[in-house]
Amino acid sequence: MSISLKYIMMGYREIENKISKSWDEMASAYDKFKSDTFSYSEMIEKPVVMRLLGDISGKAALDLGCGGGDYTVELARRGAKVVGVDISKVSLGIAHKKASMEGQDLELIMGSISDLGFLKGDRFDVVFSSTSMHYVADIENAFRQVRRLLKDGGMFVLSVVHPFYTAQYPLIDYAGADKYAVFQLRYFNHAIREYIPPWSKYIEEGDGRCISYHYTVDDYFNALKDAGFDIDRMVEPRPLPEWKEKYPRRYYEMYNYPLYLIFKCKK
Repeated sequence: MSISLKYIMMGYREIENKISKSWDEMASAYDKFKSDTFSYSEMIEKPVVMRLLGDISGKAALDLGCGGGDYTVELARRGAKVVGVDISKVSLGIAHKKASMEGQDLELIMGSISDLGFLKGDRFDVVFSSTSMHYVADIENAFRQVRRLLKDGGMFVLSVVHPFYTAQYPLIDYAGADKYAVFQLRYFNHAIREYIPPWSKYIEEGDGRCISYHYTVDDYFNALKDAGFDIDRMVEPRPLPEWKEKYPRRYYEMYNYPLYLIFKCKK
């Protein structure tokens, strides 16, 4: 039996449990990685996300796949009443610590994006998710649930790891010697991926390997449309021109290599 067939037979619940375990092991390392001065998220993703979200003061917001709570706390800073959901208990602990340090009152729930039945519908003005959907087996189902949770006229801002990037994650059943050394582009191949993330250098225990899915641009776009969303904007964040002189290395990395794809949608 090949590894890929083994994972197909296991079912998405068991794969999700493995992903949850991996994130419990990686949570502290990822938080340290994201706190770097030149964090891709801070420099590239966050400015676009905040512009698309606009004024959220007084609004009920849901952060799906909230991880260590960077965005969850930021939404609270901007005046939103925030609920954060994540499958990693360790990540939620980090988020709770950050919220406590800032005196922010957040509701943090351990749960799966794949099954949001524990949340009541028509509850939120805003749903946000950052770089979590490639861990979800059925994104259209997830988007339908997000739409159920939104009030009429509510907004969904979705940031995903750019499909050009996830297309280079190694296939889980690829056994070549260069499995982790060389990322080969396999854009239309939807096989399960297994990769060693860049924050693995900070991991104290565990092998640092992570399992995920891969979706194309039209997978995301069509799943959002089929779930009933109106797509208002689709953005591929680029580095600011002034970074060419100020941060030349980061500028060329970000300019030549798309890292994020961000959608703004309405119910």
